[in-house]
Formats: sequence, C-alpha cells, structure tokens
Amino acid sequence: MNSLHIPDAYRADHLFLLLGENNLPNAVAALELVNPRGMAYLIHTDRTRSQAQHLQTFLQDSSRFGTVTLVDLATYQAEPSVIRQRLREVATDLPGRVGMNYTGGTKVMAVHAYRFLAHRYPDTIFSYLDSNTLEMVIDNEKDLSPRFKVPLKLSFKSLFYLHGLRWQGNSPPRAQPLLPAAAVDFATLHQDQALGQAWRSWCHQVLCATAKVPPKQAYWRKEWQLEQLEPLAVDRLPVEWLRVLQRHLACGSGQWNLQAGSKVGLSAAEAQPLTTLCQWLDGVWLEHYTLAQVQQIADSCGIHEAKMSFNITDPQNPQRNGPKFEFDVAFIRHYQLFALSCSTTGSQQRCKQKLLEARVRSRQLGGIEARVGLVCLSDRPEWLQEELATETRDRRVAVFGRRDLPHLGSAIKAWIQANT
Repeated sequence: MNSLHIPDAYRADHLFLLLGENNLPNAVAALELVNPRGMAYLIHTDRTRSQAQHLQTFLQDSSRFGTVTLVDLATYQAEPSVIRQRLREVATDLPGRVGMNYTGGTKVMAVHAYRFLAHRYPDTIFSYLDSNTLEMVIDNEKDLSPRFKVPLKLSFKSLFYLHGLRWQGNSPPRAQPLLPAAAVDFATLHQDQALGQAWRSWCHQVLCATAKVPPKQAYWRKEWQLEQLEPLAVDRLPVEWLRVLQRHLACGSGQWNLQAGSKVGLSAAEAQPLTTLCQWLDGVWLEHYTLAQVQQIADSCGIHEAKMSFNITDPQNPQRNGPKFEFDVAFIRHYQLFALSCSTTGSQQRCKQKLLEARVRSRQLGGIEARVGLVCLSDRPEWLQEELATETRDRRVAVFGRRDLPHLGSAIKAWIQANT
C-alpha cells in the first residue's frame, strides 16, 4: 500500500524517537507523526547528546509540540535494564495514542524500546523512515506494512538549524546566478578543449598573475587594490573568447578594464564586485551555470529551493571569518538534499577529491538520503563515476562531464528521477 499522505490514524500524541548521528530522519518523523500539541521523546546517548539538544531546540521552535523531552541513556545504550528504566520514568500512564519511530539509534536500543512500549501500550504505532524509497513505513504484523510518501518541505535554513548551524550573517547563500547568459557562452566554448585550455592559460598568466597577491597567488587582492589595476591584456585570447567578453562584459579589443566589466555585468548591490567578477572568471562561472540549469528544471522536478555558496558559521568559533564548509550548488526536493560540487580543473584527482568532500558535507546535513554529484570538464566522466562508486560503495553518485554541459539541466533531471 502506497499513499501520498499519512492518515491521522497513524499519528501519535506521544512519539518516542531513537536518536542517531543525523537528526534529519527524526525531525521528519516528528513533524509528520505527532499530532498538534503532542509530545516528543528523544532517546539519546552520550554520543548523540548534542544531536538531541539541537533537535529539541528545532522542534520546540516550531510551536507545533506540547513538550519535547530528552531521555538520556548516557553510556548504557546496550544495557536493557537501563533502557527499560529510562522509558518507565517517562512512559507511565500516557493518555492518547503512543508511537515509536526507530529509524535512528542502535539495534539494541530499538529492540528493547520496542519490547517495552509494545508490552506497556499494545496499540503502539511503530514506524521507520525508509531512506531508499523516502517513504514512512508503518509496522503491520498481519499484512504488508503500509507505506506513505512524505510531502514535508524543509528549507535550507531549517536544515542547517536542525544541526545547530547557521550561515554567516554577511554572506547568505546566493539564490540567483550571476551572468547566466555569459555562463551559457562559457559552457559552450568549453566544449572545445583547445578553447577551454586557452581560457585557463589566460586566467593563470594574466588574470591571476595580476589580480592575486604574489608570490603564491592564494588570495585575490583587496577590493580597493583591484580598483587600481591597469586594464588586463586580452590580445592573445582567441577571437571566440573576445566576442563573449565584449558581448557581456564591456571588453575592448586589446585591453579590458575589470571595473567596466563589473558595472555592466554585476548588480550594484554586490558588496565586492571586482572580487566577485574575478572569482567568476576564474572558474566559479560553472557554479552559476549549474545553479541556473537547476532552476530551469525546478518546477518539473518538485525542487522548492536551490542555492549556492553556503558559508557556515562555526559554532565553536562564531567570530571566525572563513566558512566552516561550503557547498557549491545544492537543492532540496521535499526533505531530500542534493549537493553538487563544481570544478573546472582537468585533474581527475582534484575532481575526485572535490566530490568526496561534498559527499561528507552532504551527509552531515542530509543523512543517507542525501545525493551528491560532480559537475566538471572531464572528457571521461563515466570512468571517474565508476571509480567513485567503487570507492564509496555508492552507485548513486553522479559525474557530469564536458559533453553534459549543453544539456546539464536534462542530465540532472534524469539523475533526480533515478533517486526519488
């Protein structure tokens, strides 16, 4: 049995949740399975105490719940007598319907909590969230267990808050891509390997050599320093690139003033327009192109939010300027997170490293339901995808290469459909 909505008969006034490493499944269960003003009980251990505290704050702030109670097993997650005792302290004479969702926690916790509640409340509704099908499954010992799609829509802000994370106040995620028309032309010219290499050479020999701090060129110069730069030489760029720069960024035939380009191509609201433009030219254009492609398929794929550049405040050091981690492009369909790492490098090793980093970050937020992909300029993306699938034991990773760029939106759409 499959349905789009969970019937009220399966919702509880008292829902017990077993906490695991990731809060997302339990947040989904609580929001979907607890009646308004109902009670949630978060059963956790020392190892998952911080997760329990973040989830408690998240649920209490939703104003949907009566109370959200922490049930602490400390280090006794494998001790049946302690599990029963802790439950007995909070689960005596509960009025109304009782439920338990055992998606998280350990097997030992699940077994003994299940037995206790089934004995104390024989009509307890037991459930789990299937990460493969994204369905809520209700236990049924006599027949096939009913399954229900979960229409819950989580925002990025809620997803980060659920894990105790917030993005930097002066650097929120970007919802609108910059220079989307120019990015299309960049993607088109990069179909030609020689033209792509010509652009990388110009970025390295002219743009970065001029606009980055010597000698290592690890950082862009400060905005006021970029404003004082002499025009950049573009006379050695192929004519195809000159036409694109002239069409979108006020480039001259032999020299190019970055300030003129930023005034034509970027909004006046950009805090650091020259730094932003330099980053865009040096490879970030692919992230903006990818975001634009995702937004074009959003309605047809049920994507309700798509953004890029998530600069996160480190909870341990809120004054730290740099991001704790950064996604390139990410989008959410209902509560499932899709993360895309983007790379214009030709290095297979660097591409592989970027995807593995994105996979770790996506699982931190989206759990095992999260999907991760790489958009790059590889001419053999299937080789890299096979290597990554073998190394991660995850056949759902996706690698989009050079030949995918012209129809990237369609390729991403096919990936979504295969994973939902």
